[in-house]
Amino acid sequence: MRFFAFLLLHLLSFSTVSAEESLPPIYDHDAFGNEKSGSLSDLIAAARDGKRIRVQYRSENGDFLWVRECNHVAVEVDKSVTCFVFLIPDTQLSAYGLEFMSPLYYEHQIFRTTGAYSGVKFSVENGNEISRETAQPRAVTWFAH
Repeated sequence: MRFFAFLLLHLLSFSTVSAEESLPPIYDHDAFGNEKSGSLSDLIAAARDGKRIRVQYRSENGDFLWVRECNHVAVEVDKSVTCFVFLIPDTQLSAYGLEFMSPLYYEHQIFRTTGAYSGVKFSVENGNEISRETAQPRAVTWFAH
């Protein structure tokens, strides 16, 4: 159980960005995939060159700004980029800091430069799917390093 808790905390550490790791965004789009700044072709080139891709987005209610490292990136024939984020433990902020939700589950998230977002939640106890969601489209800022 301690190893599992260590693994979850280790995975959480990938969602934080230190000052020395901060990079200028390579591409930024609104919730409908319309370019706000940067260049989609630069993001596609970076993904094809094997650069690490990171996404930044706000929670649905806008209260939190999240930064996630993409575990896998797919490029669709010079049209769009898809970021897959795996094994995110579900947490909440409390008076004691970050706490794991109960029942404990983790989420896989998918972000697309078209603005589309989807997520699937799985139970840690038995591995069963708890829920599948296609949330409102999301504005996302993309980084490559």
